[in-house]
Amino acid sequence: LGTTVSDPTGIEGATIGLGLLPLSTKMNLEKVTTPVTLELTGLSGPWAPLNGLNASGYEIRHGRISGEGCRVAPQLWAAGSILATTVHGLLENPEVLEALTGHRPSPVLDHTFDLLADAVDAHLDGRYLMSLVES
Repeated sequence: LGTTVSDPTGIEGATIGLGLLPLSTKMNLEKVTTPVTLELTGLSGPWAPLNGLNASGYEIRHGRISGEGCRVAPQLWAAGSILATTVHGLLENPEVLEALTGHRPSPVLDHTFDLLADAVDAHLDGRYLMSLVES
């Protein structure tokens, strides 16, 4: 979403950005991999309903973002209708989705894991699987 991506050590490649936000990204050899809780504040326009929410996610990236003028919180940049974040999973948060759309989705992933567990119970030999784990 920024103007440039530089990659002096050849990690992922340099490119010209979309230029939607006044940001630059520089690739770094050290990869950030960390869980994050993001406090959503300072947002205006279409993003204002998110103010006051906390959303958990994770960061997994080589890029380091720089640029001013649109930073509204750590790991969060916005200008007009454009929102950028380095936090993966932000749009999987039910509170965030409800604030943006007026609808809270049902937990799809939980239901999927329940179906998978039921299939394992119905079609696999549980005693045999436990004997493999225990040996």
